[in-house]
Amino acid sequence: VDQGLDHIVVTDPTTGQSEYFPQADGRAMEYREGYTSADQEVIGEFNPGSRHGPHSLDLAIDGKYYVTNAGSRSIGVFDPAKNAWEPSHAIAAETGAVYPHTIRADKKGYAWFTLAGSEHVARLDIKSGKFDVIDLPHATSGGISGGTQPYGIDINPVDDTMWYSRLFGDRIGHVNPETLEITEYDSPVRGPRRMRFDDKGILWVTGYSEGELARVDVSRGFDSTVYQMPEFAEGFRPAPYALGVHPDTQDIWINENMTDRIFRFIPAEERFVVYPLPLSGSYSRDMTFSAEGRVCLSNNPIPPPALEGAMLEILCIDPNYNPANPSMISSTQN
Repeated sequence: VDQGLDHIVVTDPTTGQSEYFPQADGRAMEYREGYTSADQEVIGEFNPGSRHGPHSLDLAIDGKYYVTNAGSRSIGVFDPAKNAWEPSHAIAAETGAVYPHTIRADKKGYAWFTLAGSEHVARLDIKSGKFDVIDLPHATSGGISGGTQPYGIDINPVDDTMWYSRLFGDRIGHVNPETLEITEYDSPVRGPRRMRFDDKGILWVTGYSEGELARVDVSRGFDSTVYQMPEFAEGFRPAPYALGVHPDTQDIWINENMTDRIFRFIPAEERFVVYPLPLSGSYSRDMTFSAEGRVCLSNNPIPPPALEGAMLEILCIDPNYNPANPSMISSTQN
C-alpha cells in the first residue's frame, strides 16, 4: 500500500510490472493529473491526515486484505480475486482511536491492529464489522511525542493470541481474546518496534534504539535472550526496524535503516549474516517472502529523493544465491 497516494500496488516479481488500484475518494488521481494552483498541497508528500493514508495490510481467512487507513481512521478491504476495494470499516471517533498502524489477522476471523497515535490496540470482526477498541495500561513514555506509540503486532501460531509492542514505552503485551484482558511485560530491548512469531511460537522483536534482536519464549512466561547486532563501524549501531521469519528455514530477516544493509539471523547457529543493499539512502519497513523462497522488501525512504536514483523499488534477495550465477539476485525498480 502507498500511504501518500491512497492506493494499493500489485507487482509481478517476474516481469517487474506494477498495477495501481486507488481507494475510493483517494488522492492518487490528483497526483497523476497535476496541480491547479501554486498553494495546492503536494500530493505524495507524507501527510496522511489529509487522505486515507493506507499504512499496513494483512491477508485474513476470507482471502481479502485488511488495510489500516491511518488518516481516515478506518480499515480498508481489498479483494485480490477481483483487484477491487470494498467499502471501508470506519472506527467511531468517540473511541479515541488515532492512527491505525500495523495489522495482523488471526484464525478466528479477527483483524487486530495497533493505534500509534493513541494508547490503544483494537480488533475488527471481519464478518460483523464490529470493532473492539482496547485501552492499554499506563506506561511511561520515552519518546518526544509524549505517548508510548503502540506499534508492532503479530499472532502466535500456537494459540492464535495477539501480541503487541509499545515503541516508546519499552513494553510488550498480549490480549486475552475471550476477556480482552491485557498482560504486559518490560521489553528486553529498548525501542521494541516490530515483531514476528516463528512456527514454534517464539517471538522475535527488533530493538530499534540500540541495535538488538530479542528472542522471547512466551510459553515459559516471558523468557528472553538478547542478541547484539553487528556494528557498521565502532560506535555506529544498526537501527533494526522490522523483521520477517522465513517460512522454509525459520531464519530471521531484519530490515536495518541506518547503514544500507539488511541482516539475516540463523537461530540454530546464533549467527548474523549481513547483506549490503545496492543503493545508498535505503529505508525498508517490512519483510515478506515469495513462493520461491526469495526475501522481498520495499525500499521507500521519506522523502523518496533520499534514495539514490530517487526511484522507489521492490528488492528481492535469493537466500540460496550462488556467486557463480549472478542472475539469481535481482533488484527491480518500478
